[in-house]
Amino acid sequence: MTALIITAVIIIALVILKVTGDRKRAERKRLFFKNNFGKYPAKIHSKGQMDALVSALARRLEKKEENIFSIDGRTWDDLTMQELFDRIDCCRTGYGMQALYEMLTLMRFDDIVLRQRDEIANVLRGDETLRTEVQMILEEMSERRFEPLDIKLETLSSASQSGVLVSFCCLALGITSSVLIFCRPVAGFVVFLAALFINCISYIYKKKKYTGAINCYGDVVRLIRNGKSLGEKIKGYSSVGGEFGNLTSDISMRSKELLPITRGAFLLSRGRNATGGLADLILDYLRMFLHLDLILFHFLQKEIESKSEELINLSTQIGLLDAMTALASFRENLSLRGGYCVPCFAERGLTVEGLYHPLVDNCVENDLSLDDSMLLTGSNASGKSTFLRSSALSVVLAQTLYTVPAKKYGAGFFCVASSMGISDNLLEGDSYYLSEIKSIRRILDYSEAGQPLLCVIDEVLKGTNTAERVSASAEILLSLAGKCTCLAATHDLELADILSETYENYHFAEMIDGQERIVFPYKLEKGVCHSRNAIALLRLMGYPAEITERAEKRCIEFLKRSGDFT
Repeated sequence: MTALIITAVIIIALVILKVTGDRKRAERKRLFFKNNFGKYPAKIHSKGQMDALVSALARRLEKKEENIFSIDGRTWDDLTMQELFDRIDCCRTGYGMQALYEMLTLMRFDDIVLRQRDEIANVLRGDETLRTEVQMILEEMSERRFEPLDIKLETLSSASQSGVLVSFCCLALGITSSVLIFCRPVAGFVVFLAALFINCISYIYKKKKYTGAINCYGDVVRLIRNGKSLGEKIKGYSSVGGEFGNLTSDISMRSKELLPITRGAFLLSRGRNATGGLADLILDYLRMFLHLDLILFHFLQKEIESKSEELINLSTQIGLLDAMTALASFRENLSLRGGYCVPCFAERGLTVEGLYHPLVDNCVENDLSLDDSMLLTGSNASGKSTFLRSSALSVVLAQTLYTVPAKKYGAGFFCVASSMGISDNLLEGDSYYLSEIKSIRRILDYSEAGQPLLCVIDEVLKGTNTAERVSASAEILLSLAGKCTCLAATHDLELADILSETYENYHFAEMIDGQERIVFPYKLEKGVCHSRNAIALLRLMGYPAEITERAEKRCIEFLKRSGDFT
């Protein structure tokens, strides 16, 4: 009797400790979510994650969706979209990370979906308690290794059914040997040990084939159960309504319809999601002895396969909700910096007030108003490239996240393509110039597609000699200006004269302060920039005086001969 009391006390104490520990962990997690809202997460996506995201996007694009434009890899790199994705992505699930990546990559040509995203993000940003509760539930679906759901479902459906008869035999042997112990203890114990050995060896051998599939099933179970919890736990909040309410209601409804798939799920190994507790340990031994998880998995496999489309739709909705928590946090961050605005879409043109780059600290704001193309001149390090990136990025964010780092944004719908951060390609054997003309050629191809295009080109054809560069650049830019809106930067002032009737000339310039130092105001000005600072920058970097002085004299002589002395 005393032993039973002691055992009961120990069990109660363990339960109390577990409940208390779970509550403390939950409170720490809630505090983490509250304190980190509006801050950029310290996250860098791995190559494996990005490869999986790119592959998932490629499979989606095979469906030929209308009213979208997919940003290509060159533009993604030029506009520092990877760094932006790293900064925005505070999603708790792989479904959210995938949704956010696809949002940033797929520009939309209507604002219906964009307005829905805006409404959901506003609800999450405005209600801290609701947002934290949503993040707590989403955290339950977090994964150690990202894998798109369609790949998980393929893993589930491809698992072989050939060993189910062996598992049934092991189940029968295990039950028979257990019963025999009570009928004939000595003989039963011997048979039980033999059954334990046979079943465990068989289980270990078979489990290797099914571990991946069973782990994927565990992810599906968590997706369904936590989707159901979302609807149940947040329906009492006053903020729930409109697009947010529709989304969470759909998630809850779909989850309830899929609940039959989760029956008996506790019998399956939790694999990478196991807690390591006493219950898990006991169940692990029962699974090994009776093959419970293998038998149950065989029964559920076909049912899961028949519900694959519904499961993918559910994961897409949960991913959208998760991505909107990241967007809400991004907007909060922008509001603490230079602010943000929602876009106002018009038929054509591009007008932005207070534009800045969201990844540049203390970035100087600029205004932009264009009906035609722009040619941007300016000295080195004056801000041309950052302005080009900011301009193109504002268009991308307007048509993806409905969020622009600016005070005001008005524009038509655009496709966006760029040619900026060019380098030689050793693997393909391309020189700098060959890489450059390939990059610009794809922009020419985009311009022939018939859709409104904003293209950004930094330092046109700088990989070749002056005469051919100016001649070819002029013809390329003239061709583009007739088919799209082009923002181009150059050091070749001759282009400003050649293109003056087609391109609006703007520039960035530098100033010399009282201590003979170069100061960059980073403000966009109308007209052509005639100042030069390349040799002055050599001087500031500590180059020997004989080099800089001779270079200055040589430059003056060259400019006099060319008739461009200013």
